[in-house]
Amino acid sequence: MEAPLNPLLPTDREKLWRLFLVKKTEVAMLSQRGYMLNQVAVMKIIGTSLSFPIETWLPSLQNPRLGMSPPVEGAVEPPTLSNDSPGFQAFLQHREETGYYQTRQEFSSIYYDVNGKPLVVLYLANRPGKQVSTEEFEIVNTFIQLGAQQATQPHMRFRDFILITETGLNSVNTNKLRRRTVGYNIEVFLDSELAFAKVKHAYAPITVEHIRKDNVAKWAQEEQIQPEKLPMQMNLDAIAKWYGASPFDVLQTELLGTTTDTIGYARIIRQTPTAKQ
Repeated sequence: MEAPLNPLLPTDREKLWRLFLVKKTEVAMLSQRGYMLNQVAVMKIIGTSLSFPIETWLPSLQNPRLGMSPPVEGAVEPPTLSNDSPGFQAFLQHREETGYYQTRQEFSSIYYDVNGKPLVVLYLANRPGKQVSTEEFEIVNTFIQLGAQQATQPHMRFRDFILITETGLNSVNTNKLRRRTVGYNIEVFLDSELAFAKVKHAYAPITVEHIRKDNVAKWAQEEQIQPEKLPMQMNLDAIAKWYGASPFDVLQTELLGTTTDTIGYARIIRQTPTAKQ
């Protein structure tokens, strides 16, 4: 079991700060995908048991200045990210008052869309400098089994997962995901991929419409486009991962133009080739 992180210790404070940034981006990403932020259950570990109280504080993480140092009067430089910022201090106070987010695993959450369909976000632990081991991956199997046992209850029918890991999965876990999870949608992110919102920086698109593969034929007919001839975008591309795009989905993007007000383009998502084992 992980020991609680102590913000008074420099190393633990840095870990909490980085997890705070990852969580902030996670919330922005899933809000953009249509998940509700007022019905998020957070993981609480008590001994060997898990509970999931409802967290009501997450919408505040959408404040774009949260985590930034306050502006200095007369300074030219914009506010910077800081682990002494008022936003991070507010997070630490909330953590102390509620007992949430004590360990890395306790940053895990269950989100629900407007139809009540759940998405399980799991922060996987790992030994220092090592990839997630089979033992540390076991919590994923626990949720898969729990979802299968409670399949008659829609809010417990766990089929969609996001796994967040600092160092990645080992080869055993990677192969397990590839071969033994048919019927499940499981995405994997590194902490570094969620350290900031990649679609909120310079040259970010005005809008991105995610057309799922089941709707591509109708969309193509309306747009008079042959989707199979579109330029491709790999499913492990940062923007594709942000929107949870799968192979044969389409991302239709609108950008600011140079000679026109706006310019648009579309790309079809393709499977990233995997190395032969």
